[in-house]
Amino acid sequence: MKRYLFAVFCLLVCLVAAARQRIKIACVGNSITYGYGLPDREVQAYPVQLQKMLGDGYEVGNFGKSGATLLSSGHRPYIRQEEYRKAIEFAPDIAVIHLASMIPTRATGLTFATRLSKTT
Repeated sequence: MKRYLFAVFCLLVCLVAAARQRIKIACVGNSITYGYGLPDREVQAYPVQLQKMLGDGYEVGNFGKSGATLLSSGHRPYIRQEEYRKAIEFAPDIAVIHLASMIPTRATGLTFATRLSKTT
């Protein structure tokens, strides 16, 4: 009986500990995610605003890189940036991806579609 009660106690402790863990959200993307051009990006960038909206049960990380592109063959591929590595190390439960809001001028039309299909 003591073993049973001890096992139930341990299970409850584990469940409470798991329930207290914050859900991690990684915001990855380009200058919009980074907060480029905002008077105070540390307060006004959308990942900061998202953190405020969600509260203490969540941990939101801003992994935006100005000028980053979705295409691995673009002029500044996100996957080759330091922010990408940091986002992976963050080990998020959820990722909000905001890339390709601007199509590079060197990769338009059919060329862009071909390059995008090779990336995915």
